[in-house]
Amino acid sequence: MIERSMQGEVIVVGGGVIGLSIAWELVRAGVSVRVLDQGACGSGASGIDLAALWPSSATKRGLGHRLHRESLWRYGDFVQSVAAESGIDVLFARPGRLEIFKSPTRRTAAERESEVARVEWSAFNDQPVQRVVDQATAQRLEPNVAVGDLGGLVCEATAYVDSPALLAALRAAIIRRGGAIEEESPVTDLWIDDGRVRGVVTNRPVPADRVVVSAGARSTELCPELAAAGSVVPVKGQVIVLRLRERLFTRLLKKGKTYLIPAADGRVLVGSTSEPDAGFDDSPTEEARDQLWQSAIDIVPGLTEASLEKQWVGHRPQTRHRTPYLGEVPGCAGLYLVAGHFK
Repeated sequence: MIERSMQGEVIVVGGGVIGLSIAWELVRAGVSVRVLDQGACGSGASGIDLAALWPSSATKRGLGHRLHRESLWRYGDFVQSVAAESGIDVLFARPGRLEIFKSPTRRTAAERESEVARVEWSAFNDQPVQRVVDQATAQRLEPNVAVGDLGGLVCEATAYVDSPALLAALRAAIIRRGGAIEEESPVTDLWIDDGRVRGVVTNRPVPADRVVVSAGARSTELCPELAAAGSVVPVKGQVIVLRLRERLFTRLLKKGKTYLIPAADGRVLVGSTSEPDAGFDDSPTEEARDQLWQSAIDIVPGLTEASLEKQWVGHRPQTRHRTPYLGEVPGCAGLYLVAGHFK
């Protein structure tokens, strides 16, 4: 009886952007899917207001970097398909990025990256996909940005997405296709027998033919089999959202570890800290707020006139080797771990 009820059933543990995206692709393929989340979908690291999407360096050749770039090339079509199914508009824009150089070494590396990108990457916005520009050119592109004499890098492939809207659309699209979503349903254990996953345990055993664990930084805490497969740890990150009366720049901006995302409504998201020793502490700090705001002002002096709208804390899931787990867990048939994507 249990075996028959498990046929074709897939449980996805975790309702962040990764878990919901997996569930969406499964229901589109006609698979019976149930998503379980310990809280509300998207309440973890996926819940940031705006998410920057830029490609890894064209000179990096590993499989992870190739997947990174391929997913970005397809992201517009992905968002469009989810929005069309759900009936929820999702803001996805590709305004490009201006990175301001801090050192001659970074400029030299960017020149090489741009040479490779122009040959290997698709064009966006009828412009060279990536190029190094001098100070005067960068200043013409973004007059309100403080650009040093080293100039900067322009990447037309860079995009951003409205994360809350995307999460809401994924949730609605999954339900519309017949998938089930159970929020406030923490999974406390996995049901494993004779080398195969049989389901999960919440407040009750829930049978399934396959289980996909995509629970962010807590993904490998659920059972010994997952812990043995690898370790995913939290890296605390803080961002601030500023509000302006008028938009001062249109491209995403980057300088060192600081990045700025401009929304059309006058919001500017400024990110981000990286705090690997903070564990699951979720308290915002004045130190992070002040450091982020000052770094933003160094890039766009006009942000001295902005007001603080919010400060946000999330926990990025990172693996020890800094590449995500994507696949079946060794020694446990039907159990998949999809976690550790970090940024």
